[in-house]
Amino acid sequence: MLKILRKKGIAKKLLWVLAIIITLSFMLWGVSSSLQQTSSVKSAGRIFNRKVSFEDFQRALLHVRNQAIMRYGENFYQISQFLDLDSQAWDRLILLHEAKERKVKIPDAQVVAAVSEFPFFQRDGAFDKALYDQIVQYVFRCRPRDFEEGVRESLMFKKIFDDETAFINVSEDDVLKEYQKQNEKVQVEYVLFSTSDYEKEVSSLEEEVQKYYESHKNDFKIPSTINVSYLALEYPKEATDEQKDSIKKKAADIAGDIAGELSLEDIAKKYELEIKTSGFFSKEQPKMDLGWPLEIFQRALSLKIDELAGPMETNKGYYLLKLQDQKESYVPDFEQAKEKARKAIVTQKAKIIAQEKAKQALAQIQEFLVQNPNAKFAQAVKKVGQNIQQSPLFTHGQYLPQIGPAPQFHQAAFMLSDEEKISDVIETSGGYAILSLVSFEPIDEAKFEEEKEVLSEKLLVQKKEEAFNAFLTRLRIKAQLQNNLKALEKSTENSQN
Repeated sequence: MLKILRKKGIAKKLLWVLAIIITLSFMLWGVSSSLQQTSSVKSAGRIFNRKVSFEDFQRALLHVRNQAIMRYGENFYQISQFLDLDSQAWDRLILLHEAKERKVKIPDAQVVAAVSEFPFFQRDGAFDKALYDQIVQYVFRCRPRDFEEGVRESLMFKKIFDDETAFINVSEDDVLKEYQKQNEKVQVEYVLFSTSDYEKEVSSLEEEVQKYYESHKNDFKIPSTINVSYLALEYPKEATDEQKDSIKKKAADIAGDIAGELSLEDIAKKYELEIKTSGFFSKEQPKMDLGWPLEIFQRALSLKIDELAGPMETNKGYYLLKLQDQKESYVPDFEQAKEKARKAIVTQKAKIIAQEKAKQALAQIQEFLVQNPNAKFAQAVKKVGQNIQQSPLFTHGQYLPQIGPAPQFHQAAFMLSDEEKISDVIETSGGYAILSLVSFEPIDEAKFEEEKEVLSEKLLVQKKEEAFNAFLTRLRIKAQLQNNLKALEKSTENSQN
């Protein structure tokens, strides 16, 4: 590890990340401590009809945080707000209860072996005790004993995983089907009866529109919108490493100021930054003109009033967000929603017309081809006055821009054969289609033989994870989790307001 740190720029980068992680850890524990101090409730919640103390929950939270740091490394800080560590902590406590019920034991020697194998505790290929003590203290923020108990628990969970998935296996037929799904291709010709093409044939009465509005009010609900104040520490175009390092240093300083409870206004004044506002937007209608990276939009939508979030790292720089205002969702009155209701009725009726036109055309195409056995699908389509389109070669589930999301279209395409070259009427997101087979490209058998072992291993891991997730879901239901933390947090916010 020291060799890595000696490389130019690496040490400085890791030290900065370490500073951010330490700041974040203090913020995490600060929130939990304040909940205990401001509430008369004496437990974090209940599972399996037993109280979970704040101390036990904090311990579980520490271990899931440490696992996240080990998994994501220096990226932990920028993605931590998306990880839902609280839920992972509850899952850990639920699994720990299950391990105790099963009397799962992990000997000390196994824990020692697991810890010594972590590469970040090794120097020159061997476990280094001094390095271990430093990383556990300053990165994982706990004592070696606590860290080792966390590893012991994780090994217990692995034992449960192994027991619950021991019966899972993957047959060669399973692997072949998955390989076919990923690699075989089909190309089709099709005629599309687009719903929008028939909207002009539809009329709607005022009372019809009113009735539709009354019976579908929730469909017209305007989502809640938010207005965010923010500071942007963005990299200049073609920024040098020195410029980026300077901005990173400023972001780290700001993170420390937030821990010291400086406001957005104080930070803007201290660092001579302009406070900008986003204007109102929602998840359904984000303001793309802001130029924010996706992760900033996601974090903004999870903010609470006056909550300060950041600085968050993106490929454009760093952002500090504060929810300034929020408008709750509401159902508009009939006058406001009238045109949208009218459009919904027109689309609904046009879809029925499109389906009927497609059925009529299919019958005419089939009749033409019976009468003209040597004729092509394209000739039959032209005979019924429709235009034909052709797809590229595509795999199962591949997105087709002309068609959009249409699993039935894909399913029908791969069911076509030389014996059954024409499909039934198939629904798509934009209307109805009739398909005809152009070509089918099967898998390369020799390539399958080369790749099937790797695919088999991946498929086995996937099936085991799916089985274990199903088991964990059943365990969660059995645990009957009562989470006091959200209620306590809300109570704390109300008392502060």
